[in-house]
Amino acid sequence: YSGKVYLSFLIDLSAAPTTGVAFAHFDEDPIDGNSFNADLHVRDDGTGDAQFAIRKTFNSVLSNYSSSTAMGTILLVVSYEVVAGGSNDTVRVWVNPNLPGAEPPPTIQSDDPLATDPANIGSVVFVASSGVSATIAGIRVATSWDEAPLPVQLANFAATSSRSGVELRWSTATELNNYGFEIERRSVGAEEQEGWARVGFVQGAGTTTDPREYSFVDSDLWPGRYAYRIKQIDFSGAYTYYSAAEVEVGLAPQELALEPNYPNPFNPTTNISFTVPEDGRAVLRVYNMLGQEVAVLFEGEAVAGRLYRATFDASALPTGVYVSRLESGGQSVMRKMLFVK
Repeated sequence: YSGKVYLSFLIDLSAAPTTGVAFAHFDEDPIDGNSFNADLHVRDDGTGDAQFAIRKTFNSVLSNYSSSTAMGTILLVVSYEVVAGGSNDTVRVWVNPNLPGAEPPPTIQSDDPLATDPANIGSVVFVASSGVSATIAGIRVATSWDEAPLPVQLANFAATSSRSGVELRWSTATELNNYGFEIERRSVGAEEQEGWARVGFVQGAGTTTDPREYSFVDSDLWPGRYAYRIKQIDFSGAYTYYSAAEVEVGLAPQELALEPNYPNPFNPTTNISFTVPEDGRAVLRVYNMLGQEVAVLFEGEAVAGRLYRATFDASALPTGVYVSRLESGGQSVMRKMLFVK
């Protein structure tokens, strides 16, 4: 009833008549099929390229056609602006506009004062027009430019954890000038949250109306809780952040277990993982072959069902065989390790 409404979508266009034909418009609510507000036209310019035009209503004058644009995937944004006072409404169309920042000048606009303004704008209509061969996808309706054209439509985003890593999977419904995706990770601590850090990059598909599947594996993580988010970047450098997902890494069976150190043999550091059968105090120590304690890697409260990992640094010790010993709940388990300089 007031203000602007935007319609944005991708059209994968392969053919259009040279005479021009309407294929999309706004309509009143309820739909009457006869309003044709912001009536959007397309034609072949005679050389195989596409041109677009818009008129305020079905009975108003058709504006001049836009400059030619190569057939293929094209971003179109149409707006209808309701202005109080009779016949002052304005319609606009943008062909492949730049997405970042403020609303740019339209490719074409029409405000024919002789056309009757509708009572309201409540519907979007796409017409199967003779001579037009196209697929339309990524349809979005909004009331501000910032929310209208999106460079990428993310269909889903999921994170699955394992004992020592996370697999991310996401898909897109459409993409426009998509250079790719940066993967960012943040450690979620009990007392303090660390900042976001870039951990990888996945190449995008450029511009497409076809659904695409993506994945990324973040491996060799310390046990703990992590948050992930995707930073989509287009070829101009503009970017959009998508919602984060949190996962717990290091979930494990509730049992007393001391896993083989990795790597083994090692020089000079190696990682040792362990689990405990119940919540309580646990101690992880390292001894030499004379039975002398050379390091305490963990001493404190441990939670059952969580994988713990510690690093043993033997850089100040001589080459030889060492023994790791885990104690918890009155039980203990040991494993041998080989340090080779």
